[in-house]
Amino acid sequence: MIIDVNNIIKNMGNSPSPVVLDIGCGPRKKDIASIGIDVLQFPGVDIVGDVHEVLALLPDGSVDRIYSSHFMEHLIELGALIRELERVLKPGGELRVIVPHFSNPYFYSDPTHKTPFGLYTFCYFAECDLFSRKVPSY
Repeated sequence: MIIDVNNIIKNMGNSPSPVVLDIGCGPRKKDIASIGIDVLQFPGVDIVGDVHEVLALLPDGSVDRIYSSHFMEHLIELGALIRELERVLKPGGELRVIVPHFSNPYFYSDPTHKTPFGLYTFCYFAECDLFSRKVPSY
């Protein structure tokens, strides 16, 4: 069942429960209570559409958590998505991402994979003190 995007947006602020997005969820959402977003209509997908277009409809700081598993490697422009995720997340919000490491032999075998990920990839988009290596400033 696909829920009207406008109803979801309207109800986001009215729910006492945290607002959780599962982007690129495919046929299986991690959390059944999350709002599943995918470009394909699968069971469990609440909003069918391009993730950039869907996120653009959400108010700033309206989401508590965002989960994504094996989705971001299929994107060409990761930076645009990260900026939108930052915009819709509440201060202190949480982003959990699972992507294949570029050294995984299946990464390059799949022609739908567009963006490789390494250990420090997300450090280029955030202040990152997780590792001893400094991210270059160009």
